[in-house]
Amino acid sequence: MKITKTTNPIHFEDLEPMRFEDLAFNLLYRQKKWHSINHLGRSGSDGGIDIEGTEIDSQTELKKWIVQCKRYKSFSPKEAESVIESLKTKYPSNNNFLLIISCPFSKTGHDILKELKANLKIEELQVWTNSNLEAELYHNHPDLLNVYFGISIGTSFDLRLELIEKRKKFKNDLNKELLKEFDSFKPIIGPHRFHHRKFIVRSVMDDDHETYQDNFGWYSYFGVQPYYIGDFGITVNLELDYGYINEKQEFFRSENVEEKDRKTIIRRAHLPYENILAYDLNNSKCRPMFYCIYKGEKGPFDKIEWEVE
Repeated sequence: MKITKTTNPIHFEDLEPMRFEDLAFNLLYRQKKWHSINHLGRSGSDGGIDIEGTEIDSQTELKKWIVQCKRYKSFSPKEAESVIESLKTKYPSNNNFLLIISCPFSKTGHDILKELKANLKIEELQVWTNSNLEAELYHNHPDLLNVYFGISIGTSFDLRLELIEKRKKFKNDLNKELLKEFDSFKPIIGPHRFHHRKFIVRSVMDDDHETYQDNFGWYSYFGVQPYYIGDFGITVNLELDYGYINEKQEFFRSENVEEKDRKTIIRRAHLPYENILAYDLNNSKCRPMFYCIYKGEKGPFDKIEWEVE
């Protein structure tokens, strides 16, 4: 039997409370474009907030975030509910809250917070668990992995070469799978050559085989249609509709648009190879499956746009 080398899960709860907050701050600082972000340093205090920041959400809009870090070995749905209710009571004008916890969080907990979000009229309510943190560190921030846990997974040069090879392999494998039904002696022109195929995007956090929605409305399991296979990722079709797109990339459906301005509009997204942790192109039970990291409001994608067909 072949022996496979594995890596033990990271024990975030073993960090000192302030150190866990430092790690959370570093990850937050790198993930968004901030107008300002502050680590308030109230480690170990259940009453206050640990991090607050104002995100530049667009060219004209700012979004204020209240962040609470919990370095616990376990965190119940009831505790999460209590924390969010307390924060909303103390900061009633704020509508964006983030919990960063050092342990797993159950599906029941996610469902309770989803209901709480609606009841309290909260715009965004996110939970980052130990699995989210670990995937983010290994995948995008190996330097922080080394700084906080002494885990080294290669130099930046090695990682860059590994990424290039990964992209090449993905592209070649996908082309072979998606184009295998075509006559190799006939030219295939344009992205429409993939329109007869579909594949499944699945969250790496989906352990219970039940489809659910995250805080941004992304399902843990959904189908997409490939549109174009590029050097850095796959462009896919998410949905088709009829309407109009203005200069701000805002979409208006056909019932709100005069008939002369109506056009066929397709919502397209780019799935970078870096966000695909594993894939099964020969799935006998369903379509090809891609196991992906979800990274917030864009889910597994790094770009989403409406385009006129």
